[in-house]
Amino acid sequence: MDTRILLVDDEPDIVLMIKEALQREGYQVDVATDGDAAVKKRNLNQILFC
Repeated sequence: MDTRILLVDDEPDIVLMIKEALQREGYQVDVATDGDAAVKKRNLNQILFC
């Protein structure tokens, strides 16, 4: 699957759990731990929705 998801959360345990679940479903997952990092990743990777 070519779908890429930007996961934004500041709780490492939650991020790990959700990221692993999404990857098992075939998604590519980028992670940001706060809003500023999410905006930077969105701009770098040309993510349309986050």
